[in-house]
Amino acid sequence: MTLTITGTGFSTTGTSNNVTIGTTGSCTVIAATTTSITCTISNGPSGSYAVGVNVDGMGLASANGTYTANIPLQIASISPTEGGAGE
Repeated sequence: MTLTITGTGFSTTGTSNNVTIGTTGSCTVIAATTTSITCTISNGPSGSYAVGVNVDGMGLASANGTYTANIPLQIASISPTEGGAGE
């Protein structure tokens, strides 16, 4: 799942923007400008979580509201596609 965050004061160096999802989740930054961060959430548990951004050398970004990421429960594939019990 890809998440895009807009604002100001972000680093153009992706690894300098630490995006958190809830208290234990993270989002890998794949693109960053001073006004936008795009990151990928992987292996996150299903549910709604608060989103935070900590910019190295600048501190924790603040907002005039609460923003959440909804992580849907999703099955990508099942293998084998058929079979009986005990096989």
